[in-house]
Amino acid sequence: MYFVFECCNKGSLDELIREAKGDIPHQLIKIIFAQFVNSLEYLQGHGMMHRDLKPQNMMLDDNYNMKLIDFGDARKVFEELDDDDDDGPPAERRDTFVGTVNYQSPEVIKGETQGYGVDIWAAGCILFKLFVGKVPFKGTNPMVVYKDIKERKIGWPEES
Repeated sequence: MYFVFECCNKGSLDELIREAKGDIPHQLIKIIFAQFVNSLEYLQGHGMMHRDLKPQNMMLDDNYNMKLIDFGDARKVFEELDDDDDDGPPAERRDTFVGTVNYQSPEVIKGETQGYGVDIWAAGCILFKLFVGKVPFKGTNPMVVYKDIKERKIGWPEES
């Protein structure tokens, strides 16, 4: 199997953030994030949640048009969960532990049923990283990050 994508010469949003060292022009942030919000609207309008939103999954072309990628963990939000079907247990469909540590929502960490909120949470983390250059929750290991997320302990940058 082969995947063919449009050329995204600017690379991932993560690369842009790293290269800019937290100094991306606010106008560019508005342009990129507006496209990101449009993609979330489209997904949610079709009953889907991505569940692994992060700057590494957002590619940019030469004109900074954002392309959302990696839908391997995407799921329908309001699908019927019938315990008697053969599609696997419900835990494999809507309440699995997926995503990237620094962008996971509290409900994912707590093992609760997931809805659109998991993508909205990740969007907030991405927006924070766009403006600050770092993720809002960071620790020496995943357990520290999970604790900070559950307690909403944000790593605000120091005033200079």
